[in-house]
Formats: sequence, structure tokens, C-alpha cells
Amino acid sequence: FNDDLSGEVIHEIKNDSLNSSYMGMRFPASDIPLPARELYIKNGLRYIHDVDAKDNPLISIQSMEIDLTQCRMRAVAKPHVVYLRNMGVVSSLSLAIVVDNELWGLLAFHAYDK
Repeated sequence: FNDDLSGEVIHEIKNDSLNSSYMGMRFPASDIPLPARELYIKNGLRYIHDVDAKDNPLISIQSMEIDLTQCRMRAVAKPHVVYLRNMGVVSSLSLAIVVDNELWGLLAFHAYDK
């Protein structure tokens, strides 16, 4: 990420059958909000098995907040799912690159239905 927290795709490996390329694409800092960036530092692996899967509610016997920071099976922000759908992505895996406790970058893996 750049000093202003914006980003740029600096490497891409893709199937030739995909028409679009994201290489060199720049995106504003707001595409990855601060809470998401902080979560990536604490939990560097996130995946979405199916962008069309429905969220399941978490049911607790006691009415207490549960910290899902380290949970791998958690819902993601709805705008992110819309973002992925607009790209034609059906599932996603992202790995955080953290340097000196700061989010330096992401490795993003996308699956398509083609």
C-alpha cells in the first residue's frame, strides 16, 4: 500500500480465458476500510467459500458479545461481496502481508465459474 493507504495491483497471474486484467489498477484507501485493515493485521487469512452463500446467525446461550477476530468462518462486509460479484468472482482467499505490525499488502486469489 502507498503512504496514503491507496493501493495498486503490482503482480497478476491469470487464466488466459479471463478477458479482464487488474494489473496496474489503482484503488483508493476507502476500498479497504480501516476496520478491515486492522482485522487483517490480527488475522491474516480470510476466505469466502461462496459469494452467494447466506450468512448464518451466531446463537449464544448468554447475551454476551463474542470476539470473532480469530474466527475463519465469518461473514464479510456486504460491500466487499458486491465488489467481488461485480468482478465475476465466486470465491476468494486473501493473505495479509504484515511488516512491522503494519499492513504492507495483500495476496488475493479469486476463483471464477468459467
